[in-house]
Amino acid sequence: MLKSQIIILVIAIITVVFLFNLPKYIVKDDRREETPKTAATNKATKEETHSSQIPDSDLKKLKDLTKNFLSVSDKEKKVKFADSLAAIFRNFQKFDSSAKYLAEIAVLKPETGNFIKAGDAYFEASIYSIEDQKRLKLGEKAREQYNIALKREPENLDVKAKIGKTYIGTEQTMMGIRQLKEVLEKDPQHEEALFALGTASIQTQQFDKAVERFEAMLKKNPDHLEANFWLGYSYLQLKKDAKAKEYFLKAKSLSQDPQVIATVDGYLKEIK
Repeated sequence: MLKSQIIILVIAIITVVFLFNLPKYIVKDDRREETPKTAATNKATKEETHSSQIPDSDLKKLKDLTKNFLSVSDKEKKVKFADSLAAIFRNFQKFDSSAKYLAEIAVLKPETGNFIKAGDAYFEASIYSIEDQKRLKLGEKAREQYNIALKREPENLDVKAKIGKTYIGTEQTMMGIRQLKEVLEKDPQHEEALFALGTASIQTQQFDKAVERFEAMLKKNPDHLEANFWLGYSYLQLKKDAKAKEYFLKAKSLSQDPQVIATVDGYLKEIK
């Protein structure tokens, strides 16, 4: 499978299950209380308020909301405007703009949950970015938000795992792997850490390790779509076709998305 096809596949799976933890750049198939940097702006950018993908009615709504967000001084109203902007931008797959307004909310209401939401949004934006430099920058912004959350809750393993996975696929991948392993030392069944390490193993074509991670993950959550798919994929690379078929069929049963089903069927046809 070509790298471009893998990218399309991963994006399809993320879209189906609305998860932010599957970097699209990981697969290489050889078988064929700190104050965060504010995102505030004095005016809306052209990128945010104009797109051929956004209908005129929604475009006007965006412009009005942006104007209200920039002009209002009441904090609660400002948060509501930012939340509405984030939702609309995400609906039209403007993930970086959506993340920016969630970061604004974290500045206005500095709660741990808000920093995590902003971090998740920036990480999602990095997943969808096709430009390497932009992807890395968005990953850094995600890490910035997560680090603020971690300072507020130093023992939060979920946040530690999220920080770890922002390093995967960068020049600091090993740092991320070390942090993810630290999470597993405290919680051997931590789902996000297991999944991130599994995808990292696929990146380095260590499919035996990927199998170990995904199998451990499925013991806790047997109906995890991506874990079943990537476990099947890993077994396929190890030429264990019977096991690959088992997990591909399981993944297929968990999805109603035509793209995912078609992709799984494509792999099943490779298995004799």
